Amino acid sequence: ILARGLKPGCLWLSKQISRPSPAEMMALGIAGNTNVVRMRRVRTADSAPIAVEVSAVPVRFLPSPEMVQDSLYEALDARGFLPQRAIQRMRSRGASLEDAKYLHCDAGAPLLMTERRCFLADGQIVEYCETRYKGDVYDFVFELQR
Repeated sequence: ILARGLKPGCLWLSKQISRPSPAEMMALGIAGNTNVVRMRRVRTADSAPIAVEVSAVPVRFLPSPEMVQDSLYEALDARGFLPQRAIQRMRSRGASLEDAKYLHCDAGAPLLMTERRCFLADGQIVEYCETRYKGDVYDFVFELQR
């Protein structure tokens, strides 16, 4: 966002400790009785909504949601758990009614959805994140090398 000359921001929807969802259990490789900090927010660029994001972090890495102010990665870094690599999957889907509410778009509007698993240097999975980007305000550029 900064590289495009825009000001990044976010609107927190919720930050809580809870049991993981089945998707979070699979992505994080944790048991159902392991608590996670789950954070939901709307990402903004120049105060306009561009994405809805849900992140889950096992409490062993982040014991309290109050530790996160503006940046999850700053909070993880302060505890010595900054991700060193990630695997991300991208696909498209239509906006749900909830997405449409937060992204100011029509239900069914095209969204780019990413799912990301972030790893520590020792291979532990520290975060699972799902982000739904408005299709009309975001694009990705990839460079491939051999």
